[in-house]
Amino acid sequence: MGAQDYYFSSKSMPTLGRMWILKMLQDARGSGGGLSMLGSVVQEASERGGFLGLGVSHYPVPMLMSQPRIVTRALEGVRPELGLKLDDPIVLIQGLTIANQSIMVNRKDAFTTGVGPLPSLPATFGLDVDYGKMLSATINFGATAELRYIPLGYLGGLYRHVNGTATAVDPTGVLENNYVVDSVLLTTDVEVNFTSAERFTGDFHAKLAALGSIPAPNLKVTYQQKDDRTVVAKVTGERVWLAAFSVSEWHDLNMT
Repeated sequence: MGAQDYYFSSKSMPTLGRMWILKMLQDARGSGGGLSMLGSVVQEASERGGFLGLGVSHYPVPMLMSQPRIVTRALEGVRPELGLKLDDPIVLIQGLTIANQSIMVNRKDAFTTGVGPLPSLPATFGLDVDYGKMLSATINFGATAELRYIPLGYLGGLYRHVNGTATAVDPTGVLENNYVVDSVLLTTDVEVNFTSAERFTGDFHAKLAALGSIPAPNLKVTYQQKDDRTVVAKVTGERVWLAAFSVSEWHDLNMT
């Protein structure tokens, strides 16, 4: 397994910092992923050659290594030390501005290779594109998108409080050499514009026409061909999805 198995790309988004953009949306309600990843520990994995072909690259595996929100619970226990009142939120919520509701990924920044489904959708739906011929892909997270995050100052305060002893926060010991998820990007609506460097084939046109619109409980996925090299997929509905997230290494929280 490598980064390309989990992520479409990892890019810095305006005001949000570096986000890991999931290859496939996760249901935010999942107990082992989704929103429960915020304030939890996930594995720091590595691959030689890197996902961009440079040295050794490190990436988070989007699966929990211990109890959900274990770091958030530790923060709850040190409210006085952080100067927080009982009704002060530890997790803050920020609506996305128009400037950071969308991100464009060029071929060189995409981890995915070969033929595969469009990125940032909740399922494959049987329509594949050739990433070797990809020119760019733009993902719009829509007006419902929001960032939920734990301020790094709170995490740094927790680090100082336990003198960097990771097992004081997570007794399993996995926190020491892995990541804390410090923010998650949630949305109900996603639009993906995929542009190929070459024209799509007749077979692709036929598959696209056969798909059209796919209804599901609390969800609708619509495909449309914008021109002879661009296809658009839209996800709409009431279901909330995890689309991307960011992480911090435990010892990087030592801000003194």
